[in-house]
Amino acid sequence: MENIDTKNLNIYQKIQLAKVKLLEQGVKATGKNTNSNYTYMELKDFLPKITKIFNELKLFSHFEIIPQKVEITDQGEKIEQEKGILKIINSDKTDEIVIYAMPTADVKIGLRKDGTGGAQPIQNLGGKNTYIKRYLYQNALDIAEEDIVEKTPVEKVELISKERAEDIKKSLIELKIDEKKFLRYYKVKDVYSIPTTLAVEIEMKIAEAEEQIKQKESEEIF
Repeated sequence: MENIDTKNLNIYQKIQLAKVKLLEQGVKATGKNTNSNYTYMELKDFLPKITKIFNELKLFSHFEIIPQKVEITDQGEKIEQEKGILKIINSDKTDEIVIYAMPTADVKIGLRKDGTGGAQPIQNLGGKNTYIKRYLYQNALDIAEEDIVEKTPVEKVELISKERAEDIKKSLIELKIDEKKFLRYYKVKDVYSIPTTLAVEIEMKIAEAEEQIKQKESEEIF
């Protein structure tokens, strides 16, 4: 392992260097979805490499799931969705922190379309942690994988529920993000046409934008 003087690097430089190092080492997807015939990244495919790279660059990462929070205000009930958080901290300058966030979603491992089967609650909880953690690290380190939407046969593409679509639409409005321009990047006509396979990535990007706005507002206050 090469000896790198990290003390003069800020956290953004370190994360960018981590992306380059991971790219140079290469990451191979070993997960296999036999139903839709595509491969996907598993944590074991990249997390051990990231851990070594972060140790070399003096970066510390912490993942957790923040439970849903309900707050009663004068304006009524305010609900903050359950979300996954990945914090990356510069160990040389611990006040430098970058946060990646995304809302969670229920995981129903092995549940059949007729409602039978399925895993135990604790197994579904473990699945939720694994999925959210994987997506957050992929987003933080720009880990690319196959386009799931393109790999999934058209007849098998399932769209998100109306309620979930309207939640996304509401978030875009609150953050003053142009819906058409935002969804054009994902080649989606509107929020009601979002495939379930793409929804988590879109929600993650919205959550990241919201976090960046909050950080900016916090910096302006202080």
